[in-house]
Amino acid sequence: MSKKTKNIIVAGVMMALLAVCLIGCSGGKIDPAEYLSEPEFSGCDGYGKAYVAFDEEGLITELIGEEPASMSDTSIEWLMLYEKYSENITCEYTRESLSNGDILVVTITATGDAAEKIKNVEVKYTVEGLPEVEYMDIFKDVEIQFSGISGEAMAKLSLTGSGDVLNACKFNIEPNNGLKNGDTVTVTIANTDSILNKFYTLPETESTTFTVSGLEYYATAEDIPMDVVQEIASQLVAEEQAENDSDPNFTYTDVELYGIFFMTGKKDAWADENQLHFVIHYDMLEDDGSIRFSYYIPFYIKDIIAAADGTVTIVREDCASPLFYDTVEDYIEKYEEDYGISQIG
Repeated sequence: MSKKTKNIIVAGVMMALLAVCLIGCSGGKIDPAEYLSEPEFSGCDGYGKAYVAFDEEGLITELIGEEPASMSDTSIEWLMLYEKYSENITCEYTRESLSNGDILVVTITATGDAAEKIKNVEVKYTVEGLPEVEYMDIFKDVEIQFSGISGEAMAKLSLTGSGDVLNACKFNIEPNNGLKNGDTVTVTIANTDSILNKFYTLPETESTTFTVSGLEYYATAEDIPMDVVQEIASQLVAEEQAENDSDPNFTYTDVELYGIFFMTGKKDAWADENQLHFVIHYDMLEDDGSIRFSYYIPFYIKDIIAAADGTVTIVREDCASPLFYDTVEDYIEKYEEDYGISQIG
């Protein structure tokens, strides 16, 4: 056999051994795809979820054998080896927001020592079978009522329709206290995810707005019906005059209307929302005709409310008069710290 022939034979044997080695190195790795379950798809089209079970424990057990039956040095070594492999194996895939026709790619990656015995693989599945989403006009069956005084009101929601989807909706109302006419409140469906998962249904809109209206409110000076107020003032003057005239012990000057005042409680003051005062005045006289006492008596009505259309009802019977003052200055000083005062008559 010639030297050239020997070289050719040796080279051929080496190539064969290399091929066997390469085949052995590749084929000897475990395919982790065998430990994947078929995917499970849930939800609905566009909002689908995927679940693929990966039997990592079975894969590692194939590599290192079953866990020893009893605690020993051997079992501790087994646990440490198991943890070492587990830390170097990952299984990743997109789990949410899936649509029919999407390709779900499950990637299993082995690193470190695990890479020497486990292949890196990608397994692809086609997303299918997800039902279509139904869209529903929830708010056509929703009404909102406002109650209380403007500035202090609250909102209450009611349903005008029925059905499983509508009844399952949970609503948030923001804001929902201290409401006044003209405010805007937003009603939002707070549990669209659970509605979607349970009924495969979504609202056409997740929120809508309502304008606060129709509330009574605390009257302003401009709301006061002056014709009615003037009549009540005349009645109060006549009543007080009759009472003075019937007093046999003292003499008084004629009773007169000093003024009609509207007071608005200041912010953060310890005060009523408003007060309407009818202030009448007269003097008690000495025998010589000099003034013995002066009386400034406010008959007042507090927290006057106007209807939504601005109508204000005031009657004589609502007037109270617990105090009187010797001077106008005393009267004004009593109220000016807590109220804005305007004379309206």
